[in-house]
Amino acid sequence: MKRSLFLLFLFIFVFFNIANAADDITGQVVKVEEGDVIVILTNSNKKIIVRLAGIDSPEKNQSFGDRAREATSGMVLWEDVSVTPIDVEKDLVLGLVYINNKSLNEDLVKKGFAWVYKEICTMDVCDKWVEYEQEARSRKIGLWRKSKPMSPWAFRKKIISTVREKEKRKPKGIEVIYSRDYKKEIFHKYGCEDFNCRNCYTVTKKEALARGCKPCEKCNP
Repeated sequence: MKRSLFLLFLFIFVFFNIANAADDITGQVVKVEEGDVIVILTNSNKKIIVRLAGIDSPEKNQSFGDRAREATSGMVLWEDVSVTPIDVEKDLVLGLVYINNKSLNEDLVKKGFAWVYKEICTMDVCDKWVEYEQEARSRKIGLWRKSKPMSPWAFRKKIISTVREKEKRKPKGIEVIYSRDYKKEIFHKYGCEDFNCRNCYTVTKKEALARGCKPCEKCNP
């Protein structure tokens, strides 16, 4: 009897924790970092960074990056949205964003402001998004006005390659420039294999520490 009651309570605990983990998040968009990264202020007055799942917009310093950010701002800035989380890590959420029951992720692909990130887009809707991307390409709208726009993942790979090459040629005695990854609040030395330039920018070690960032344990900057 006691074992049965224990299992029942365990089931209820697990069920409700799973349900809560999958709960939608609602709030107002207070900032647009990039075409596919927004910041929302939840109804509980908490700021959360949301990375739009399944798509990839041009980077800030990449061609069309500003246009993509402006497009997202025009759609959702200061608007109320709901987010269906795909993955959650502290104050960063990977998810599907909806405004007035319309998918922002999908709209950005339709209007030519984002690629479908095929390598990681495994949701049922991804195949449909690929069709929308092809339509945008055919119509030459948004970033597809260029004949061969560089994808964000190719752009990031190029930056990392350039950074590593500069590190090899860096004269001794010059202070190394560090990069802060705002997703994990960690900064790295150039050349670190965990260096993720998806969400990062360059700062000095002194600046990174002043901002409360922690050094990467692997590269020990």
